[in-house]
Amino acid sequence: MQKLITLGLSLSLLMIVLLSSASQSSAQTNTLNQYAAKFVCGKSDGGLAAPGQYFTIINVHNPLPNANVNFRKKFALGERDEKVGKKTRFWPASLHGDEVMGIDCPNIYKHTGIPEGTFIEGFAVIESRAELDVVSVYTAGNDHVETMHTERVPFRKVANVPEVCPDLNLSINTGSTPWRITADANGGAVPRPASVVNLSAPQWGSQSGSAWIGPVSNAGLAPVKRGDYVYEFSFCLCGGFSNAKLALTGITDDRARVFLNGTLLTPILAGAGSADVKIISATSPFVAGTNTLKVIVTNNQTSLSGLNIKGSITAIAGACHEDD
Repeated sequence: MQKLITLGLSLSLLMIVLLSSASQSSAQTNTLNQYAAKFVCGKSDGGLAAPGQYFTIINVHNPLPNANVNFRKKFALGERDEKVGKKTRFWPASLHGDEVMGIDCPNIYKHTGIPEGTFIEGFAVIESRAELDVVSVYTAGNDHVETMHTERVPFRKVANVPEVCPDLNLSINTGSTPWRITADANGGAVPRPASVVNLSAPQWGSQSGSAWIGPVSNAGLAPVKRGDYVYEFSFCLCGGFSNAKLALTGITDDRARVFLNGTLLTPILAGAGSADVKIISATSPFVAGTNTLKVIVTNNQTSLSGLNIKGSITAIAGACHEDD
């Protein structure tokens, strides 16, 4: 009987240990390492800080030599007189093994939507499953650097609460959305916004809601050199997005290849007439953060050249606070 009691106690203790280990493992998978890095940016007139110019750069390093690390970052501003300042949502980011990223004042101004040079202070909040090296570097001065300080930012464990972003429904229609030319066989400066081109001859087709764009503006519709003209459209997908889809119809002069994040999509566009409209759809390869839709238009001879795309990008919980 004593052996049975001893065996029963041993099994009970083993179950307690196993349950405790499972609970600890579950807790670890549901927590993140959070770093709150202080920043001070902009020119102070003496109201909130000593007169002078303040700069911060937050260096984020992935110490793992052979593994990628995904993390997210957001910004919270402080206000005087105990007032609560602006808080942004998270933006996704990633680092390959042993890579370093700098989060500087221009980046903070961009994400908070505050004019560059305004005096601001607050915290950059970084969250990651893996441990990171986070070091803030502060400089300040008037005409030259008068003080410099570095600070290693410790982490705390916080609950992993997924952020839910709004659904994305983004138009990519040429003529009304920010397509850029990033390579120009005609020798124009790049990158630059693509020009809307008035192509009304019978051989040029049309699509309701979109317009022709090209390397030259309406004036003169001058022929351009043969070669490749590269058009790009960048957009942001929030971390945690699902069911992302690209759907477009396109025509071009003379021929165009469409790429999503470097992957060639089919079919290839060829021909500028209404009967030449091709349909392209894709559900991959989308990524959290910045995505790029690239179209390489080949002009086969010295002549007019253009691109006309109508379409959209949609995703559940995919809309970032702003394009990253």
